[in-house]
Amino acid sequence: MVYAIGVHSGTAMDAIDTVLIDVEEGDGKDDITHVDSAEYSYRPETRQELLEVASNEQVSLEAVSRLNSVVGDEFGDAVLAFAEDAGIDLDEVAIIGTYGQTVRHYPRGDPPSTFQLIQEQIVAEKTGVDTAADFFVRDLAAGGAGAPMLQMYDYMRYADPDENRLIVNIGGIANVTYLPAGGDLDDVRAFDVGPGNMLVDATVRDLTDGEKQYDEDGERAFRGEVNESVLAELLDHDFIKRTPPKSSGRDDFGEYRMEAMRQSAADAGVEGNDLVATFTALTGAALAYNREQFIDGPVDRVVVFGGGSQNPAIMSGIEERFDAEVSVSDELGYRHELREVQGVSYIAYRSHRGKQTNVPAATGSHPVCGGSIARGQIERD
Repeated sequence: MVYAIGVHSGTAMDAIDTVLIDVEEGDGKDDITHVDSAEYSYRPETRQELLEVASNEQVSLEAVSRLNSVVGDEFGDAVLAFAEDAGIDLDEVAIIGTYGQTVRHYPRGDPPSTFQLIQEQIVAEKTGVDTAADFFVRDLAAGGAGAPMLQMYDYMRYADPDENRLIVNIGGIANVTYLPAGGDLDDVRAFDVGPGNMLVDATVRDLTDGEKQYDEDGERAFRGEVNESVLAELLDHDFIKRTPPKSSGRDDFGEYRMEAMRQSAADAGVEGNDLVATFTALTGAALAYNREQFIDGPVDRVVVFGGGSQNPAIMSGIEERFDAEVSVSDELGYRHELREVQGVSYIAYRSHRGKQTNVPAATGSHPVCGGSIARGQIERD
């Protein structure tokens, strides 16, 4: 049994999630058990600065350098608070894992590149625990898309011997993992499909002058009307129609990319709640398009994780477009908000053990052990 801690903040940057898991190695599949978890917040000024860096094409190197350390500080503090609140002895934790805060991701660049704000050395210094980060780079170097990166965890935790499952995570970006019934690791397929909550959240912030951060209970989407013509135009986005492997982020659907989409919608008379409704419909439509075009096998159940699973308007759009049972993950005993942070803790465990962290069938690379590890303790000479 090995304990690992995960600390994570997604593209929405709305929280710092922490989790403790224990891992029991098995014959072919590991047993991953949730022990405890907690949610903490960025300082308001930190979140605002992060959104600005992630949302603008041009940013200062000084801001990036400073935030790199700030994220390390706040993630380290979150782990310390979690350990105190949950009564965790950090001496018993083998590894802490984190993606940091992704602000740029260019898997098709020349050369491919990605950048996550995190100084894992700071987390290791604060906690005294080995800390793994920087998982995407090795997969990119091996010819892959770098992300999504949790398919090893999905396979270990959610694959079912009798049910063909499509695991859907809706954060800022939506991604899928296809787990055929009784399949092995080579049968797994996974990729980003397009925007999750990102366009909706940004629109709601604009409409409320920052007072609201998201469309609570899909209220605005339900009050608005989907413009099918604009939806079809949005669905024609290059990334949505691109053949996998593929991974995305704010570089495709962030605020500075959204302006052209919003202007096109405005030209068609689509604004306010109608724009929220249309962007909301895009999430389900992009999922359905990618399932139809790029996943050959049958789907018995769609299991939805992430913040988007709590938006009834998004869920309704998925249910309308899939001929399968659609479930919020909580209905199956998997907490919707914990997949990513549990996943990164497990990937960190595998990195710590020198084991494969990626799924080549998902990212398009070859097997690698990703992650850079900052040592929490040293042997003195």
